Amino acid sequence: LLLGSLFSTTTRSQFSADTGVGKTMFGLGVGFAMGLGADFLHWQGRRPARVLILDGEMPGELIKSRLASAAGWFNGQSPDDLFLLSREDVASMPPLDTPEGAVWLLDFIEKLGGIDFGIFDNIAALTTGCLKEEDGAQAVKNLQRDLTARRIGQLWLHHTGHDASRGYGAKMREWWLDTAMVAEKLDQ
Repeated sequence: LLLGSLFSTTTRSQFSADTGVGKTMFGLGVGFAMGLGADFLHWQGRRPARVLILDGEMPGELIKSRLASAAGWFNGQSPDDLFLLSREDVASMPPLDTPEGAVWLLDFIEKLGGIDFGIFDNIAALTTGCLKEEDGAQAVKNLQRDLTARRIGQLWLHHTGHDASRGYGAKMREWWLDTAMVAEKLDQ
């Protein structure tokens, strides 16, 4: 276990929300907490972990400001073993729903010396398959299973569509996950 009873080195989870609700900040909070072995929200920190956050769309300036905000939640601390890589850093990063993308990611993780948990922000920005169709979801399934076999837990951030009560696209994307969460915007 890495954070509460929900997130472990074999967890496969998805967190979906509408644009602007806070998917990225949620992912950063989870990553910081795991990296520090600290509590977050109502989840108890278990131990410091090695965490990779792979971002598919944020510019560097925005990443820096969001990292500073997340560090503020943890008394200004940043984990030593929290790695953040943006598509902006590696423009040639292949989509993760391709065999080349899976090989690239697994090689990158090996070069880091391994990780305990990966946060992928977000499915639409890190893949190229059609999110509405089952083929797009099927292509990521093998990568998710490979990560689990290596004892790398996963949090995949995803958008909702017109129906904000569920992740966008093929429902089968959630079939092989442990947890599928959906955030709602509060009026307050």
